[in-house]
Amino acid sequence: MKRTTLFSAIFCSASLILELHFYSLRNKNMSKSILVLTLILFVCALSTNAFGQGVVVNESQADETFRVTLIGTGVPPVDPNRMGSAVLVEAGKHKLLFDVGRGASINIKRHGLNLASVTRVFLTHLHGDHVTGLPDFWLSSYHRNNGKRAEPLPITGPVGVAYMVSNLEVAYRDVMKSWLSYAKPGFDVTEISAEGAVFEEDDLRVTAFKVNHGTDPAYGYKIDYKGRSTVISGDTGYSENLIQYSKGTDLLIHGIFDFEPTDSNEITISKATLERLKVVHTVPEDAAKVFNAVAPKMAVAYHLSPALDSERLNKKITGIYSGVFIIGEDLMTFEIGDGVRLVQGAQ
Repeated sequence: MKRTTLFSAIFCSASLILELHFYSLRNKNMSKSILVLTLILFVCALSTNAFGQGVVVNESQADETFRVTLIGTGVPPVDPNRMGSAVLVEAGKHKLLFDVGRGASINIKRHGLNLASVTRVFLTHLHGDHVTGLPDFWLSSYHRNNGKRAEPLPITGPVGVAYMVSNLEVAYRDVMKSWLSYAKPGFDVTEISAEGAVFEEDDLRVTAFKVNHGTDPAYGYKIDYKGRSTVISGDTGYSENLIQYSKGTDLLIHGIFDFEPTDSNEITISKATLERLKVVHTVPEDAAKVFNAVAPKMAVAYHLSPALDSERLNKKITGIYSGVFIIGEDLMTFEIGDGVRLVQGAQ
């Protein structure tokens, strides 16, 4: 509001100065000049009021913002088209990052944000493909050109996250002293001890719930904001617990692994290993069952193989699930309001 009001004031002042100048040149027609001055003042008052009201509306809209962006949709094999697992949730003034896989910092910048604008990190579990981007994101967020974070980075995750980040602080101690001598990088750690709300502020609540990924604990997250919600599965096999926590959510973001080989993806692992992986990841047919049970307004697949056969995956899902389904891509952004709509990314 202040910037707009200042603009209006400058405009009005300049107009008055010009009019007074011309008035001095033609002071014989005093009544006409007074009329013009009166009209200018009237227009200035209207413009200041209108612009001010406009900014108030925009600020209000910003407070209502509830957007979800797929920062990274990939898996451990390096894929230049899919960064490692990471999801950004923007809820009013809060910017929450769920997992920090490979290349997360790059795509956050591509999304148009400074790294320091991310207010808190949540980790689903501590497997490498969900955390390898953390050192880069953490240190780079303190850099002058990335927003210059001033405080320790708040991070929430399963038991073990405190040990992990304490080792990062040791590993990068010399880097912090030399490269970031003007900053005080660190972590503000919250370890999850049980299912339930792990963060609450304003109208925002983040709830952690256990999922089935063969490592204990591994969590999914539900994010509630002003009567709307999104759920991020993290890595999991078919999970009744996830279904219970997710029922009725607006946007369900769920990892899906299709282990059926394609022409470009011959599976070379043993049958026993393959069967074990199927238990702790969700195959398309099981994902469709989850979507039917949860009934979200929109279901989105992420954490996808570089050899993904999109057409086949879509057929497997839509043959069982008739709701709205999207195969996620990096930097897709979804806006949650009365409904859920894709506002950025592939159509």
